Amino acid sequence: MVNIKEQKAEVTTLTLKVSVVVPTHGRQHLLARLLESLAAQTLPESAYEVIVVDDGSPIPVNPAQTIKANNQRVVSQAQQGPAAARNAGANMARGKLLAFIDDDCTASADWLEQLLAANESPVPLLLGGTTGNGLPENLFSATAESLLHFFDDYQHAHHQPIDFLASNNIACDHQAFNSIDGFDTRYPLAAGEDREFCRRWQTAGWLLKRVPEARATHFHQLDLRRFWRQQYNYGRGAARFHASSSSASTPPRPLGFYLSLLVHPVLRQSWPWWQRIACLPLVALSQVAVISGRLYQSSLRE
Repeated sequence: MVNIKEQKAEVTTLTLKVSVVVPTHGRQHLLARLLESLAAQTLPESAYEVIVVDDGSPIPVNPAQTIKANNQRVVSQAQQGPAAARNAGANMARGKLLAFIDDDCTASADWLEQLLAANESPVPLLLGGTTGNGLPENLFSATAESLLHFFDDYQHAHHQPIDFLASNNIACDHQAFNSIDGFDTRYPLAAGEDREFCRRWQTAGWLLKRVPEARATHFHQLDLRRFWRQQYNYGRGAARFHASSSSASTPPRPLGFYLSLLVHPVLRQSWPWWQRIACLPLVALSQVAVISGRLYQSSLRE
């Protein structure tokens, strides 16, 4: 893993309350919508900055067409993946709190204020906001979002502490982030790098905290091919995670976990009945894709 502290010629002075880091690749139309929401934050513009890291987009991000406020800027790098892009943004950030959000999301107007208000603890906190599906009519996107929320619901139902927060809506202390070397750049895909980061955060003796009031909306347009690829990549990330030292203390999931996963969509009372039934085959398909990705990634190891 690249040590992000060694990449910095000198330590950046932390003069702002928050730095928002946005990794992006080839989705400038979505990025512009996110930046509009970040420009409309209730936090004063002088208290935060937004750093967009263009991770080798085929058509580079054009700041003149994308930037929505004076506290927003774009930096570019050769394509290395979202983990490396987040680290690059953190390297030049000036905020005491680092907030991460993805380019296909939007943030509620009080997103940053809610994260700041929740960041009260004698030990560093990894804060995770609530992310909702912005494409409820898309069955593939709705199923993918449901699968992500399942982990929270399962742990809450079984009185288990939170052990995972998705990286599309999180925040943490800047210095603590640096001290554990940020995200592991050996995860080149948007899959597993957040799980591995959460594990190292907990190993350091720090806490994960859910902040329901810090709301983001996810506009991830999926079809059958993209849904399969997403879940397949999650499987590849899971294989990397379980092969790493970060997962050494992770117990195997009980059978009841997977049974609950399969029936979870049926229990989504906010969904119409037909959607709860229709997504069941997609949940099963997702597990086939995850297993396929894990098997492929495991076959690559020497």
